[in-house]
Amino acid sequence: MTAQKNATLFFQGITSESNHRKIEIPSLYRALKVQRDHSPSLSMCKCGLTPIGNTQGAELIVSNKGARFAGMQTCGSQWCVTCQAQNKEVRKDSINRGLETAKDRGYHRYFMTLTIPRSNDAKQQIEDLQKGWKGLQDKISYRLKRQDNEMYFVRNHDVTFKISGSEIFHQHLHIIIILKNKFDSFTEFRKRSLEDMIYFLKQGYKFNDQDKLIIESWEQFLMVTWYDVQKKNNLKCSLDAQDVQKVNDDDESSDTLSKYLVKFWSLGHELACFTHKKGKTGKLINEYGSIGYMQLLGFIDKGSKKSIEIYRDFLIAVKGLRTMGKSQNWKHLAPPLELANDHDEEEVKLSIFVNPVYWHILKRPKLINGFAGYDALCIAINQIKHLPNEVLKEMLRFLHSPPNGQFAHCKTNYQRLFQFLTLFKW
Repeated sequence: MTAQKNATLFFQGITSESNHRKIEIPSLYRALKVQRDHSPSLSMCKCGLTPIGNTQGAELIVSNKGARFAGMQTCGSQWCVTCQAQNKEVRKDSINRGLETAKDRGYHRYFMTLTIPRSNDAKQQIEDLQKGWKGLQDKISYRLKRQDNEMYFVRNHDVTFKISGSEIFHQHLHIIIILKNKFDSFTEFRKRSLEDMIYFLKQGYKFNDQDKLIIESWEQFLMVTWYDVQKKNNLKCSLDAQDVQKVNDDDESSDTLSKYLVKFWSLGHELACFTHKKGKTGKLINEYGSIGYMQLLGFIDKGSKKSIEIYRDFLIAVKGLRTMGKSQNWKHLAPPLELANDHDEEEVKLSIFVNPVYWHILKRPKLINGFAGYDALCIAINQIKHLPNEVLKEMLRFLHSPPNGQFAHCKTNYQRLFQFLTLFKW
C-alpha cells in the first residue's frame, strides 16, 4: 500500500499547477524524431517499433541507463541515430588492436584522408569516390608486389554538408593504412606533361635529369597516385586537399591513438553535435559553414526545410553503401573478439511486459507532441528513473494489466497511459 500511495501522491504532486515541470527531451530522441518524420527509408522510420517475430507485446526495461524496449527489430543502417552505435565499440577495438599489433611488429602506420571536389550530386560523388578508391588500390597492389611488401587497411566513409551553398555535399574517405615493410623510393618510368611537372614542382616534388618524377616516400606515392586516378576520371584533384600522416612510434600513447581514431570516426557523426554548440574548431555552428551529419539533423529539428531536402537526398544516395570496410588480412593483426554488450553493464531496476493493447497504442507515430508512443514513453520514464523500484513498479503496473482495469483515480488503463504521458509539459 505504501508504494501505491507514493505513486498516487507523485501523480497528484506533478499534475498540480505549481509542480508541473517541463520535460527535458534528450538529443537522442529529438534526432530520432527527425529520422522518423523525414527519412525516405521506411525501415529507418520504424526502427525499434516492431518486436522481433511480430509478437503482440514487448518487454520494457528500466535501468540505471534509462528506459528501453528489448527484442525489437532494427534497420541496421549506419546512418540511423540508434543503429550507428551498434557494434561501434567492437569496430573501435579491432582498429585499436590492429594499430597496437602493428607497432609491436615494427610495421609502419599511416592515417590518410582522401577527398574529391564538393558537389550537388551525392550519388555521383559516391560513384567517383568508389571508382577512385578502386583505382588507387590497383596501383598500390602493383607497386607493393614489386617491392615484396604488404598493406593492411581500414576505410571509413564520411560526409560534411553546406546548407547555404550550391555545392552541398563533401564526401570523403578516412583510411588507416599499415605497411609491413618500409616503402622503397623509386623513379617513374614515364615522363610527365609540362602541366604536371609545373604543378608537382610547386608542391615540392623532385624530378631527375630526364624530367621523370622521383617518388621519395609512401606518403608521396599515395598523393601522386590519387592525383593520377582522379585526373584519369576527369576530376579535379588538389594535393592540398589530401592528407597523409604517419603515426609516430616515439610519441606513442593512448591520447595519440585517440586523436587519429577521433578523426577516423568523425566528430560530425556524434550525437553531441546535434545541439550545434560548437564544431571541431570550437566555433559556433551556423548554416554557412561545413557541418556534420548529426548537425544536419539538428538544423531539421530547428525547422530548416532545405536541410530536410538535403537529408532525404543524401539517404537516397547512400542506400546500400557500406560506410566502413577492412582489408581481408586485417584479421591477422586483430583477430575477431566477442566484446561485452553495452546492456551487460546495466543495473536493471524493472522489467515489464507491455500488454498488447498498450503496445498497439504506443506504435502510433505521433502520439504525444509529435513523438512516437514508443519514444514518448521512454522519454517520460527517463524523467523518473531515479524513483525507488517499488514506486516505479506501482506507477507502471497498468502497462501489464488487462485493458479497462481499475487503478488509482483513473477509469481505464487506456486513460492511465495518456495521463502518464501528459504529466509533463512537452
